[in-house]
Amino acid sequence: MYAQLPPPEADLSQGDIINNVVFGYVSISDPPLYDENGVSVPFDSRQPLTLADRRDVMVAAQKSRVVVLSQDCDCLSKPYIAIARLVELADFDASYANMAGNPATTVKSKAKHIGNMYQRAGAKPDAFYLQENADADLPKSVIAFSQIHSIETTADNLEYLRRNRIAHMNQQTVFDLQFRLALYFGRFATDENYMLTEAEKEALLQPAAQAPAQN
Repeated sequence: MYAQLPPPEADLSQGDIINNVVFGYVSISDPPLYDENGVSVPFDSRQPLTLADRRDVMVAAQKSRVVVLSQDCDCLSKPYIAIARLVELADFDASYANMAGNPATTVKSKAKHIGNMYQRAGAKPDAFYLQENADADLPKSVIAFSQIHSIETTADNLEYLRRNRIAHMNQQTVFDLQFRLALYFGRFATDENYMLTEAEKEALLQPAAQAPAQN
């Protein structure tokens, strides 16, 4: 599941696992805003707000391991890259936590649970399973697709991410990650011919016109 860890100077790429990334969640309905002097300012949802306004937002900081979701070329060329939070499997999956906490549970039973719930596509489309990695001090975890964040690709941020890279997925795992991402974001089917108007749908139901008989 893992490849050799790239050297610290190597460019970021999809499947990199990064340690010690701080992020936060913002209340968009009533964010606590502050001006450049640290004075609280009111939030007016009717007025545009840009970086030029120099407003800070107070959020509760969280630190976590994350995985890079952006493709390799985007890591080098885009102003932001996408990352997703890693959550320990025992914290994400209560059923697995109960099994892991029960001394009578066999390795086979836990392996079957992982296979049924995470290897089987579509069983848990919001999570991608990662096995433990002793070299990175990484326990069994999942990538939480519902907790995706963006990081600005400044020189300082990129250097920090590279320096705190602890593991990298091998090619097979990256291909599977791409498949699971597509499944998560595109798993809702549409109605047949939903793009057509009612008149166009009715026209499709009409029998084909027959050519006039030849004498």
